[in-house]
Amino acid sequence: SSGINAEYGRPSVVHSLFGWEVSKVACGSQHVAVLTSEGELLTWGLGYDGRLGHGSRDSLSSPLKVSDLPDDLTIRDIFAGPDCTALLATDHSVWCTGHNFSNKLLLTPGGDDVTTVTATVGECLSFQRSTVWGRVEKVALAYTHTVFLRDGSAWSCGSNDHNQLGHTTGNRLTRMPAQETVVDVAVTLQSTLLLLSPSQTVVQYGMGREGAQTVCQKSEENVPARVFGADDQYAVLTHNLTS
Repeated sequence: SSGINAEYGRPSVVHSLFGWEVSKVACGSQHVAVLTSEGELLTWGLGYDGRLGHGSRDSLSSPLKVSDLPDDLTIRDIFAGPDCTALLATDHSVWCTGHNFSNKLLLTPGGDDVTTVTATVGECLSFQRSTVWGRVEKVALAYTHTVFLRDGSAWSCGSNDHNQLGHTTGNRLTRMPAQETVVDVAVTLQSTLLLLSPSQTVVQYGMGREGAQTVCQKSEENVPARVFGADDQYAVLTHNLTS
């Protein structure tokens, strides 16, 4: 019931989670992370790039507890990208593992607290602390970029091939322009969406694609496009991963 390559036409119980009281679940393209009520993290699935956080690139067909975490780290929330995983601690620090393309995870050798780096970690096989700072509330992970929700604003880093960052500073963490308070963020392969308050408007940076993003315009450089149909009031944005 938890094989890597198995396919199911209906919901199936993950029997290997029996005995664990699960409080949160995060799914990447081909891996899963769960947080238990006791604050323990379990991951399984494809292990490429170290996205499972077990110190290797090995894939797992059933959940395994991540043991290589600081003893004083208390996990508040978990997030999964297509090739990486992030933890949000109760002190608002962010810990990441997996592929760090274009420094999207803000990982530097030695964990130096800097925002611009000349040498970056290409991949992490176990969780390392990201150099993002402030009261982070959410992490949205794509293949080539990341968006952090922090203090009512969105901060982005990584690749900007399609203007999805809202700025041109690349691997330097930079605040995305927004006319109102940002209350939620979501990402796709080539775009970033922000939910603004009090207008409850959804705006997009980057390029829309067929399917989930057909309601979106392509934004010009550093200028967001308003999502068509956003006259409806939105309360939350789902984290939509585009493969």
